[in-house]
Amino acid sequence: GRAAVMNNSQQQCEMVGKVVGRNVGRHTQPLKVHVMHHSIVAHQNFALRVLGWITQLIANSDGFKQLLNRVLTESGIFALSDRTMFGSPELSQLTAVLAMVMKEPSNDANSLSFLDLFFLADTHLWKAARVQCHQLFMGSLLMEQNSKRRFAIIFAKNYPKLIGAFIKDDHDHTMSITSLSVQIFTVPTL
Repeated sequence: GRAAVMNNSQQQCEMVGKVVGRNVGRHTQPLKVHVMHHSIVAHQNFALRVLGWITQLIANSDGFKQLLNRVLTESGIFALSDRTMFGSPELSQLTAVLAMVMKEPSNDANSLSFLDLFFLADTHLWKAARVQCHQLFMGSLLMEQNSKRRFAIIFAKNYPKLIGAFIKDDHDHTMSITSLSVQIFTVPTL
């Protein structure tokens, strides 16, 4: 999970972070501690609310669901030619994840879809964000046969990377995007 432990100056938070980080988690590994700027936390909380709102919206609007499915699965919509939008310090974590995804030679900005980025960033999300994203996928892409097929193609394309990230991930494995493979690979028509 994820929890805010302290709200104070950067220096005070880093001191508390070192103390908390020395504690051992349930898997005998030190706990991961990140000191984050309050604006990043606010953006993350807002993103969770938006994901929840979109999930409710697609339950009530087939047109919006179809539009969302198209936007999530089309390649090239998310071209990173204008990298200036990722230059602010508040977006440093997003920038790091996108840079990691784009470093791989097989990842061309024009061949990636939003769904590719969601898949590849899954292990960088905290539990609540993962759950919201997975619910969004199940409520939209996995509800219609054509979208489910496109989802399966993108999932299969990224499967080796997803399994590698799954093995390295220290989160609860039931919260991994790979748990959706049963929704895909057990359907004979896919």
